[in-house]
Amino acid sequence: MMPDDSDGIRFKPVVVFDGKISRDEVLKQCEIPKITDEINNSDKPVPDEYKDSKYIAEYKVIIEDGKAIVSYEIPVAWLKDTRRTYPVYVDPTVEILTGYTLSYSTNSGIPYNTFWHDQRYDFLVLASDLTAVSIPNGADITGMGMYCYQTAGQAISNFRIRTLPTTATTMTSYVTTGWTVNYGPASIGTPLGGNWYDYTFSSNYSFNSSNNILFNVSRDNSSYTSGGGNYLRGTISSRAGYGYSDSGFTWPYDGMGFTTYDYLPSMRITYSSIGCGNTNSGSISPYCQANTASYSSGTIPYWSFYATAGRTYHFSLGSNSEDSYLRLYDSNYSQQTSNDDNGPFASGTPASLSWTCSSSGTYYISAAHFSCNNFYNSGSMAYWYTTAPYASSGGTITPTTSWQNQAYTSGNVYWYRFSATLNNIYDFSLCSNSEDSYLRIYDQHWNYITHNDDNGAHCSGLPASIQWTCPSTGNYIIQISNYSCDGFTNSGELAYRLCTPPCSYVCYCLPIYYM
Repeated sequence: MMPDDSDGIRFKPVVVFDGKISRDEVLKQCEIPKITDEINNSDKPVPDEYKDSKYIAEYKVIIEDGKAIVSYEIPVAWLKDTRRTYPVYVDPTVEILTGYTLSYSTNSGIPYNTFWHDQRYDFLVLASDLTAVSIPNGADITGMGMYCYQTAGQAISNFRIRTLPTTATTMTSYVTTGWTVNYGPASIGTPLGGNWYDYTFSSNYSFNSSNNILFNVSRDNSSYTSGGGNYLRGTISSRAGYGYSDSGFTWPYDGMGFTTYDYLPSMRITYSSIGCGNTNSGSISPYCQANTASYSSGTIPYWSFYATAGRTYHFSLGSNSEDSYLRLYDSNYSQQTSNDDNGPFASGTPASLSWTCSSSGTYYISAAHFSCNNFYNSGSMAYWYTTAPYASSGGTITPTTSWQNQAYTSGNVYWYRFSATLNNIYDFSLCSNSEDSYLRIYDQHWNYITHNDDNGAHCSGLPASIQWTCPSTGNYIIQISNYSCDGFTNSGELAYRLCTPPCSYVCYCLPIYYM
């Protein structure tokens, strides 16, 4: 909650170093980010005055010690409007290729020139072009814009933008397969000279800094009118190509003539990125059985995963003793939950958390040293799901040579810690409950060891039971559930005991029955 006299939320994403830079020069480099809320997600820039529940975002520039600090303000009037829905998203927009000379062209192969019916313009953007302006690995590119030099001769129809990841660094012909349509086909009106035009993607491009990006921009008109041109960046040898015709080919114009071109459009990129993370570690697939994903020191890793509504997802950094932090984000990178210390699976400073998904979709889990710093050590994150939450779990049971019972109730899943000694034999039984049950044993960091589903050591059929010989003295975890990680249908008891070798035959073969 912000105070009533607050002038907004400020972001400080841009720091420009130049001993002679002026405030006006700084503002010329600033682009207004897109502001949207949960409902109004059209990604259009806010207008230049307060109107229709929207407000322009303002810049504040401080010049000190030869550097310019640019702050971006979202005025509180816009945020507190009664029609506003949350969360509010601010996607940064940044111009790329600014290290190359700015020029212009009215060439017929350029997107805003309409002297021919149809046109195709392909160009190659290197990963280094994006990282040079601090677009992070793993960012979602949500749109791109181009700078119009001369007003188009007529309205542009069937305008499309496609992307394709590639390792290529030059172009000699059209690429005909593997494309994703990110925008269009759409009628975009008549671009006017001297203006930027931004196109919000319907399908985002996930930036992987190991790949370059091939862009394809095309239009499909039924007539022609002289006029139109783009501002360009160059000279950039053999990283573009174009073609044009008067309805001689059908889209996507793979058979159209290709002319190598040494200029890319003057363009800017709009992107969203995770709040805390600098290393995209790919995707994980949580399952009933816990698994682990490794990470390296010197990184802030994050993973994407698909979550199903109603399931509870669990994450633990207990394998690494350093002070860690977990953050979970939705597909818009809006943080859903987090944990710093003393989570459900690790005491002290290692982070762990449980989260129940309310809406199926793609999510992200980020792991960091406190609070959002690179890890000091390498380690692994354990992850899994249950279809019901844990209840009364995390306590310690102490097996003895006599059978003991730990009660559980229906509707929940349970786990317990216990200490075990090398070569001792440990018995666990869910025989008191006739339902189909499941039993898993993990080490203290949720690394899987063994399990039983049916026909175990102590009862036949669906109830789970197991006899386990400890491979190494230490602390362990036992998880119990209905098949396969559902909450129990009935109440019952977990029976447990140990045997110290040599163990009599009856110690590990006697069936256990409950009245």
